[in-house]
Amino acid sequence: KLKAAREIGSFVEENERSFYNCTIREHFDILLEQYGISKAQAIERSNIERGYAYQILRGAKEAKRDKYIRLAIGIGLNLEDTQRLLTITRHGILYSKILRDAVIIFGINSRFDIMKLEWLLEEQHVDPLE
Repeated sequence: KLKAAREIGSFVEENERSFYNCTIREHFDILLEQYGISKAQAIERSNIERGYAYQILRGAKEAKRDKYIRLAIGIGLNLEDTQRLLTITRHGILYSKILRDAVIIFGINSRFDIMKLEWLLEEQHVDPLE
């Protein structure tokens, strides 16, 4: 539809309900509820400093891509929800043609915890998660 649109104003008006309009805080709250995990558990499992992680979850701090990946793993997100989180936070999705991303995708699909994923990244000689 966007490609065929002759002007942006009418496109926006016609598709207003299709645009994503949750805050990052609301999005995290939805994910935490959907996956049945508390913020404290997600933070502990993500291995991010507690105060900083709470700021990310509240939307008070924008983080680098790796922190969102850590939180995705801490929550236990599947690949689809991880990709959506990275898109919503305006970070590049994981791309299987990039070795490091492929290792992370494998870890997510295999339901690895953060420690096992970090070990796998090291074993494959790619940069660890920040």
